[in-house]
Amino acid sequence: VQRLKGQQTAETIKQEILEQAARPAALFDYKKVEALMETLVDVARAGGHQKTEDFKIIVNQLKPHSGKPYFKDLVTDQFGSHFVRKVNKGIAAFVKAHGGDKESQQVTPQVAQQLAQPQQPTAAAGYQHFVQPMQPT
Repeated sequence: VQRLKGQQTAETIKQEILEQAARPAALFDYKKVEALMETLVDVARAGGHQKTEDFKIIVNQLKPHSGKPYFKDLVTDQFGSHFVRKVNKGIAAFVKAHGGDKESQQVTPQVAQQLAQPQQPTAAAGYQHFVQPMQPT
């Protein structure tokens, strides 16, 4: 809706960049992300955003990596929140140590937001002491 009204902000564009980077590799469009990054710099400059120069440096440093298999991870690392970077780093280390695949490491902004919120207790939580672990047979 904001795009239709021409009211894009640096934050909404940054969020869209992160959403694009969270897509599976087969659906990831690096050209679209390049265009969004350029738009981010333009909108930040026009709006006098305090991080305009930071965005410009990030975009200039990311451009040479566009189209590379790791580009989407770089985008997430540079534009994601501290929490998203921390989660992705931990998952990447675990997966690497266990020989897993790279595709399953990405944490979407929506999942990171859910993880950051306190969990509500469930009805089953009070019955945990009744559950006995299964013994191998």
